[in-house]
Amino acid sequence: MAAAQRQRRLLRSARPALNERGWE
Repeated sequence: MAAAQRQRRLLRSARPALNERGWE
């Protein structure tokens, strides 16, 4: 699903802190 990847990119850009915690 391309939409899922797009959302993940937005989340990473909007909240990099969560990504660092392993929010993936």
